[in-house]
Amino acid sequence: MQYTRDTRMIVKITLIILCVGTIMTYAYYQMRDFWNGPSVVLTEPSNGETVHEELLTVSGSAKRISGLTLNDRKIFTDENGLFAEKVALSPGYNEIEISAQDKFNREETKLLEVVYQ
Repeated sequence: MQYTRDTRMIVKITLIILCVGTIMTYAYYQMRDFWNGPSVVLTEPSNGETVHEELLTVSGSAKRISGLTLNDRKIFTDENGLFAEKVALSPGYNEIEISAQDKFNREETKLLEVVYQ
């Protein structure tokens, strides 16, 4: 009789632990965007690069964003989060600012410096 009662108690505790673990995993999955914030990775050009053409293509990828700007001009990503935009350069030193915002109004900004000769 005692053995059955102990077994039931172990089964109940195990089920409770599994339920709590499942709820915590689901909560983390739903909150991961809130915790991670926006992410921008620039692939082209590299920072500090010297270029010889007036039109420069800035490309990269963005994740977990609701808006993306390039020098305060709104740009868009494709369904995979990739973007490519052309920027007209002035002779000499140029700063290009890429800024991403998420739905929680957090922002990530990347500053790209290039020299046009």
